[in-house]
Amino acid sequence: MRRAHIFQIVLFCLAANAFPTWAMTFQHTALANARAYREQGLAQFKASQYEDAVESFKQALSLQPDYGNAQNDLGVAYVKLGRLEEAVDAFKQAIHSQPDLTEAYYNLGTQYDKLERYAEAIEALNQAIRLAPKYAWAYHNLGVAYSHAGKYQEAIASFQRAVHFDPGSAETYLLLASAYYQATQSREAIGALKEAIRLKPDYVEAINSLGVVYASLGKRKEAAESFQQAIRIKPDYAEAHYNLGAMNLARQEKGAAIDQYHRLKTLSPDLADKLYRGIYQGMVLGLTK
Repeated sequence: MRRAHIFQIVLFCLAANAFPTWAMTFQHTALANARAYREQGLAQFKASQYEDAVESFKQALSLQPDYGNAQNDLGVAYVKLGRLEEAVDAFKQAIHSQPDLTEAYYNLGTQYDKLERYAEAIEALNQAIRLAPKYAWAYHNLGVAYSHAGKYQEAIASFQRAVHFDPGSAETYLLLASAYYQATQSREAIGALKEAIRLKPDYVEAINSLGVVYASLGKRKEAAESFQQAIRIKPDYAEAHYNLGAMNLARQEKGAAIDQYHRLKTLSPDLADKLYRGIYQGMVLGLTK
């Protein structure tokens, strides 16, 4: 879990008789206990004890209802338990309590994307970026939301900002390449994929995707070499075997395609069946990412 900001105690200057001493002592004790419950919850979360963490964060909030960090942490624990709607509610409460809590906006936007509420995801992630203009992962997830919404140019711009602030993220370059490909900018996609592979030489998903883009440009030899490279790195990579078989068919190499079919029968019966129909029934095959 990404740790939220450290809880800040704001002290106000009050007249000596404006707030009874016993009340101040009670308030500080409640806050101290709330913080202790939060720390307990974080330790439980780290130990993958998510149900226990939820209870600890709730205990913290029973003592300090406007504790934004604990509300955010509660939301993250709910995510781990697959309780996404409750997670969304917790993140919204965190934002209500602490409107400048960047992580809560980031988490809210990320869960909205999972729930296919893309407009709300984009709004929340943009707010996280307004609060933290160099937040690479917020740009990354914003790009994902734009891609899911079919707004590929906006996705490209977001992924470009993400790699500007985190140039070592091979995963972001792969998603940038996907957005380029969807926007029919295949040559730019190749450049992004090559950068992903430079950063992570055994990144089989990027190598396989490079083959797909080469194939879209009619570069069948380069495409086949990419699929073969992916298979050398990960011999059980079913998608690369299927793509290589489909490329073999496109190059009129039926025997080689049959070899890939036999390998796929144990790796992925569905892809094996699809390749079989291409080999023996003349079905036109598309590649898979």
